[in-house]
Amino acid sequence: MDFEKYSPVIKRFALSLTQNYTLAEDLTQETMLRAVKHRATVAKMDDPRCWLFQIVTNLWRDRLRAKRRRPARDKLHTELVDESCGPQTTVEIREHLENVLASFQELPETQRQVLFLKTVEEHSIDEISQILSRSRNNVKANLSHARKKMRQKFLEPSTDDKK
Repeated sequence: MDFEKYSPVIKRFALSLTQNYTLAEDLTQETMLRAVKHRATVAKMDDPRCWLFQIVTNLWRDRLRAKRRRPARDKLHTELVDESCGPQTTVEIREHLENVLASFQELPETQRQVLFLKTVEEHSIDEISQILSRSRNNVKANLSHARKKMRQKFLEPSTDDKK
């Protein structure tokens, strides 16, 4: 079984959890090592992606428990911004992305995970439920709360704008 094709997807998810590129790479490598170790079991699965997402999620939880700290916040990576659009636009885009990521990081962990898996990785509610070992209703509630908080932050006018 070729696990390398899943590596970019797992790394993106790990990066969304950790906000640290090096740590995301470590989690991805550890996930892939576990997949290779259990390749006979994984080969029987219709779609091993859910299992891989569960592994990276559990590895991250284990690290959080062990260190009892919040995830580190790194600056945005340069590949997120197209430098060819001009310096003023580039600065504005970077600032907006930093604000979005900061707001994303302020969400409770489960809401961050659910929002990322649904929005970026385009998993179904059932798949997210399986990945995070949560009920379907719990996933739907967390997704709804996360979306509401992000909408309030970026789409609804603030009280300062109304004055």
